[in-house]
Amino acid sequence: SDPSNLAMLNFLGNIKGRVGDKRGARQAFEQVVAKDPNFRPGGINLSWLDIEEKRFDEARARLQKMLTTRADDPDVLYEIGVLELRAGRPEEALQHWKKAHEVQRADPRPGLATIDALMGQRKPDAAVAAAKSLAAAYPEEINVQLTLSQALLGNGDTVQARQALQEATRL
Repeated sequence: SDPSNLAMLNFLGNIKGRVGDKRGARQAFEQVVAKDPNFRPGGINLSWLDIEEKRFDEARARLQKMLTTRADDPDVLYEIGVLELRAGRPEEALQHWKKAHEVQRADPRPGLATIDALMGQRKPDAAVAAAKSLAAAYPEEINVQLTLSQALLGNGDTVQARQALQEATRL
């Protein structure tokens, strides 16, 4: 009822995307971005849809443009990392997640994604080091403790993995 309400139009795009209406989601997100190119959630969501549809160049261009207004936006940096990983460029993904982690301390997602990517690349020592560092930065986050235990198990350290799981249980 209020087509000028960008938050609700963005929300409509999310709903359409979740029920499988990718075309409807794209239309809603494109309307949001057309009305206000600086509305971050709409740009991020449209880029997410592009990534899902393997339209990597379009998503990359949009996200890079968003960084021109705020070069240290952790959400945009995180999404670029997701994009690069899906595009088969894991080293670029790791660089963006590292920067996203460095510019903020409220969201462990960049660190969690880094650990997952390192484990996927069969770099267990690097994954454990990153997981320990993340656990020190986010000691009260259960997902961080669970990821630490997975990295430790992947590296064959069942004793410390058990300790991380006990900490997760406590949380």
